[in-house]
Amino acid sequence: MALVAEPAGAGVPPALLSNAPASLARVAEREPWAGHFRHLVFSGDVGVAKPDPRIFAVPAERLGADPADCAFFDDRPENVAGAVAAGLTGVLWQGPRHAREVLGTWRGDPAGSA
Repeated sequence: MALVAEPAGAGVPPALLSNAPASLARVAEREPWAGHFRHLVFSGDVGVAKPDPRIFAVPAERLGADPADCAFFDDRPENVAGAVAAGLTGVLWQGPRHAREVLGTWRGDPAGSA
């Protein structure tokens, strides 16, 4: 939870992209952790799923961001590849410490702090 809250506190709006069906999405939206995300995007709602590059445009559009300005973390290499094909920075999930390092460097902080 702390990792998800950190980008929002630093002025970087996080969004969630999930391959969950619409029925599970409605349950997830009511969970306390969902409040840390500016947007929740579920494949069951938009009709396309990761790793299809088309789905990655949805959260970027909702954030009002250029895909090149978005980082995407996932534990499945094929989903990371889909994000890269869509123009995002794709990162294979290796844990919160690695994510903080990547985000710190990606946002221009060579020390890697987020």
